[in-house]
Amino acid sequence: LSPVEASLVQTLARASVAGGVKKAVEIGTLTGLSALYWLQLMGLDSPGASDNSGVLWSFEKSADHHARASMVLKKYIDRKHCHLILGDALEMLHTINAKGPFDFIFIDGNKAAYRQYWNWAEANCAVGGVIFVDNVFLGGSVYDPAASQRFSEKQIGVVSGMNAAACTNSNFVTTIIPTGEGLLMAKRVR
Repeated sequence: LSPVEASLVQTLARASVAGGVKKAVEIGTLTGLSALYWLQLMGLDSPGASDNSGVLWSFEKSADHHARASMVLKKYIDRKHCHLILGDALEMLHTINAKGPFDFIFIDGNKAAYRQYWNWAEANCAVGGVIFVDNVFLGGSVYDPAASQRFSEKQIGVVSGMNAAACTNSNFVTTIIPTGEGLLMAKRVR
């Protein structure tokens, strides 16, 4: 996620979530950079952040990425503002259901699992909360069979299906923002 895209997501989330983001979930931590953006969104990057300022649960499947992100996010983990969870999100997301509903959910994990991630996010997003999904164009593969960056037919089908499901769900107001990789934003309205 580029700094410009992160700023866009932060701005849209601040404008959309009344009372601010207090409970956030990230699917796909990688090195922890985007988690830092979400912690900043919640105001947790300031030294005076209180213990009840907010919490981010971030899921990472790769042990190497988890180790790297643990170092990057150490001070937030130590302050209990960030829970970095190692494992397949599809197998682990249910472990935080009781902590929800969540104000902010960011999906940027395994593209072949996007529809399942969306289904979980839809069920666990608070009314007034927002879901953001990165890479919904898959390098152009979703809308252009001749795109230079190709993904598997399964990935293309899953992401295309998730985009359609999100855009036709009457519980959400949804749009796709034409960033370089495509960014879906869905605000839960009921």
